[in-house]
Amino acid sequence: MNKTLSLSEKLEECFGCLSEPSIGQLKKAVDTFDVEIEELIPYLENPEERPYGRKLLYKSEALEVLVMNWAHNQPSAPHDHGKSFGWVKIVSGYSLNMLYQPNKNGVPVCAKTFVQQPGSIFFAPQGEIHAMQNLNLFAEPLISLHFYAPPISQMKVYDLIELRGGVVSDDCGAWWDKEKLLKEFEIITSPDFQYSDPYPFLK
Repeated sequence: MNKTLSLSEKLEECFGCLSEPSIGQLKKAVDTFDVEIEELIPYLENPEERPYGRKLLYKSEALEVLVMNWAHNQPSAPHDHGKSFGWVKIVSGYSLNMLYQPNKNGVPVCAKTFVQQPGSIFFAPQGEIHAMQNLNLFAEPLISLHFYAPPISQMKVYDLIELRGGVVSDDCGAWWDKEKLLKEFEIITSPDFQYSDPYPFLK
């Protein structure tokens, strides 16, 4: 009779052998990682006043795996992933993924949106700025798994209302948290810049 592996054993089995994985190697490991939502429930953090609860499940020098439990009607701040690339898997619920591009004033503007459904896996390239939100469809909670290589460091988070950005600590999520700020900077704009809604597709 085959032994039923614990979540930590599954993580080690799928990701423990990876050292400086390529995009394709990490995707192959993500595809191999088979986990049920019931196994993740004990690790879900309450979002409280934030866009999501964030829990580190696995970390090595090569990569990290996190599970995120999303609040209702609260998008994350636009952010990059430092020097990391990653894959995101939607375990439950429906997510709106918003991709940003700097406009002529240097301000990240939402350029494309994608709806991600349960079971979908999408790529987050190094340097990409994006935001996510729980769409609250069919009363399903949004739970997502995030796989980053190497572990995220020097992530930038953007506050598009105050036109500022910040580099946050490694244990901070995609929201503006003064206690987690390592460095703050202004977003460069021209004198004639006019503010536009950072989340135009959520109306």
